[in-house]
Amino acid sequence: VGATVSPALDKEALSSYSGNEPFIFELEEVMRQESGSGILGLAVEMRDGLIAGEMSEVEASGFEDVDELESMNAAIEMVASAYVQGETDKTALITYSNGLAARANLALRWMLYGAEEPVVPGEPLLIVRNNYAFGEKGFPFIANGEIGVVKRVEWGTREEKYGLKWVDATLEFQDLSENPVQVEAKLILDLLTSKSPNLEYSILQRLFAERRVDFEGMSKTKQMESYRKDPYLNGLQVKYGYALTGHKSQGGQWKEVAVCFEGLMPKMTQQEYLRWCYTACTRAETKLGLVGWPFGKRMEF
Repeated sequence: VGATVSPALDKEALSSYSGNEPFIFELEEVMRQESGSGILGLAVEMRDGLIAGEMSEVEASGFEDVDELESMNAAIEMVASAYVQGETDKTALITYSNGLAARANLALRWMLYGAEEPVVPGEPLLIVRNNYAFGEKGFPFIANGEIGVVKRVEWGTREEKYGLKWVDATLEFQDLSENPVQVEAKLILDLLTSKSPNLEYSILQRLFAERRVDFEGMSKTKQMESYRKDPYLNGLQVKYGYALTGHKSQGGQWKEVAVCFEGLMPKMTQQEYLRWCYTACTRAETKLGLVGWPFGKRMEF
């Protein structure tokens, strides 16, 4: 985490760890996009630019499956239209920063629901911290980056406790075989409109310290069992899942994706930026919308 090069994909690093010569294979068959796809064409250009150390000027127009969108509002409308049609797992908006994702999520919620309630049935929530308290065969835990759809909210359980806002809800996820799995849990509502990627460690420490008081006097075995089952300690950290950062989108895919590019971020090299662009664009299967396509001119690293 935080490394610019992955040791798990580095031949020399693996050899030094194990003392053995690793085998290297390159995956060449594309499964997500159709052959001849404009999405695939742009991805190949970015991959080749990353390898060469320079990115030639690349036009994003002229493809049936790629649209250059005029503004962030156009990207928001693209995502909203899929939700209006009930296709909640079809589309996503991807940004670089948590701040822009938060603003886009609020705009999308207002367009779709105009709701004053922080969570309503039918909307997607993004898990931002691994949670091992829930799981079953085929769905061993709820992973950071997983998206669940709200099925039910118990507003009678809404409360402010331990410095956080809570409500009981039921979320539906898909297991490894794409079968629905429903999870009943307490949601931590504080991150829904926050620019922060997850709760600060100090907040979690405070929560644990205050909950631990309720378990004093128990045996260590009973305490550990109580910790594992405690609904507050195992509350789900969630954000709205209409718009998310490229980092959170890794491993996911949608039929239609709108990508909102921002300028080169501080402390980010141009190669890291290009890797981010590649990841964001290749989340799309059949349609890619681009806001602020950055490679209309040559980029050198």
